[in-house]
Amino acid sequence: NGDDNQGDEVTETEKPENAPVHFYPNPFSSTLQIEFATAGRLCVFSTDGRTVLDVNAGSGSVNIDASAWSTGLYLLRFVQEDGSVFRGKIMKR
Repeated sequence: NGDDNQGDEVTETEKPENAPVHFYPNPFSSTLQIEFATAGRLCVFSTDGRTVLDVNAGSGSVNIDASAWSTGLYLLRFVQEDGSVFRGKIMKR
């Protein structure tokens, strides 16, 4: 099909109301609350490509201590068990 997914079935959710994961506050300073609608794997990357968080999560919510993270933009990727992918951006101030 001409894309780089090499046949993988990947769908990206762009609408926040349909997102399988919600994070707040955004921007955040030291603690980030993340709510999961479904189980999956959450990865958070700094803009220089470092993985700052990589966890398998069930449905529910979790508080992340991000006080050691540098100030700036982070990219979030949540892969649900069915393979669908949600991407988002969070800002640490």
